[in-house]
Amino acid sequence: MSTVPDAYYEFVMYYAPWFYVVTTAMATDSPTEQKDVTVTDGTEFSAGMPVEIKDSAHSEWNEVDSVADNVVTMKSNLGYTYYVAKGGTVDHGDKVYGKGAFPAAFAIEFLCEAYAAGQFQAREDEILAKIVALADWLLTQQCGDNLKKAYGGFKSSETSTQYYSVDAGRVIPALLKAYALTDDADYLNAAKLARKHSF
Repeated sequence: MSTVPDAYYEFVMYYAPWFYVVTTAMATDSPTEQKDVTVTDGTEFSAGMPVEIKDSAHSEWNEVDSVADNVVTMKSNLGYTYYVAKGGTVDHGDKVYGKGAFPAAFAIEFLCEAYAAGQFQAREDEILAKIVALADWLLTQQCGDNLKKAYGGFKSSETSTQYYSVDAGRVIPALLKAYALTDDADYLNAAKLARKHSF
């Protein structure tokens, strides 16, 4: 594995399995050492959503704790003050498209390579935890009803009712790599079941 920019690694670690990341502008300056960020559209956010807060001078990762109108309250205090005049924004997952099996699978495969790379040796524990979290999430997206045509398949997105063979085909290798790394038989069994929907 060639050297990976830290920004890309962080992007995968924080945003997977979201399909897309979008930006919402700040409506007012956000002072340091407190948790509230006022944005132009609070409906774009939800509790538990990972975010990157930034302006032209600083940036930091955080997680949404709650939303009240356009005030987004983070789980941790801000480490810097962010200014509208300096282009203050909040990057976050796109709620329109949500989360999906396809980006989760891509992330697992990348992280399995990162886990074995010397560049990320000091981060092995957090990488393994993310792989497990993503693989466990994938299991919740698999159709386990053997009376349905979608049996063994994966929802095309978290809120979708559609199951496509391309998603199953993409997820199988990721689950097998997660199994090889963790020895968790649930991942192997899910990959075997997905074969029924991938052809």
